[in-house]
Amino acid sequence: MAKWPLALILCALIFLLESSPVGAQILGGSDTTEIAENLYSYRHGGGRSLWVEMDNSVIVFDPMNTTAAAVLNDPIKAATDKPVSHVIYSHEHYDHIRGAKIFADAGATIVSHENCLDTFDYIPDPEAIRPDVTFSDNYDIPVAGTKIELLYFGRNHGDCMTVAHFPEHRLVLIIDLIAEKSLPFGSLPDYYPGDTLRSLKEIAQLDFDRIALGHRSAVIDRAALDDTIGYWSDLMAAVKAELEKGTGAFEVMETVELPQYRDWRNHDRWFKRHVERVVWH
Repeated sequence: MAKWPLALILCALIFLLESSPVGAQILGGSDTTEIAENLYSYRHGGGRSLWVEMDNSVIVFDPMNTTAAAVLNDPIKAATDKPVSHVIYSHEHYDHIRGAKIFADAGATIVSHENCLDTFDYIPDPEAIRPDVTFSDNYDIPVAGTKIELLYFGRNHGDCMTVAHFPEHRLVLIIDLIAEKSLPFGSLPDYYPGDTLRSLKEIAQLDFDRIALGHRSAVIDRAALDDTIGYWSDLMAAVKAELEKGTGAFEVMETVELPQYRDWRNHDRWFKRHVERVVWH
């Protein structure tokens, strides 16, 4: 029997909750928020998509799942009669991208970083549509309208994460790497800690003021990025300092504390798991 990576199992559980009628009720239904001119954040349950009205078409980021994508069609059609020309995958996790089929069937081109392709090979799913176009570095969407830069910073949360930069709106779309005053998810099963910190520091060099998200809030201030960089920096430095003193790995997992983050969401649930992940890193 094939073994599924833990990260994909967790994503599947999130998908099942968010895509079911019961899950949608628990997590609060659906709504659409205009976060900048022609830019809209669509929430379904606990997940979010972004869609952009261009000159002659619409571009959708992360259509989540089949249920969410079907509902997403309503606010798009209410706002414009332009077709969806492109669907952009932020990364390879199925809780964000399984809803593309409805748009692909209508003629949309699916775009992702080339490193996402491996996921479609080893975890095939009829609702997870392979991209039509891939890129290896950065990519500018060839559609007239709002300028959109797709940027790749190497592995971090998975190995194909794409950050979308909207320079005209001084805004970036960052999925899963950022949360406001909240610890990253779970035991960091698919995070590369050193590369994550490096990526976040490189993203911070972009010119922007606000961050659109893939969960919870539609948009937050860029200060959340600085806070997240601080958390990863402090976590890795504290673990490294203990290991360099000769403290045993298991003792490090029990003793390291960062009291300045105790009021962050999910601290009590996940902090010790983060220490453990960084110890083995």
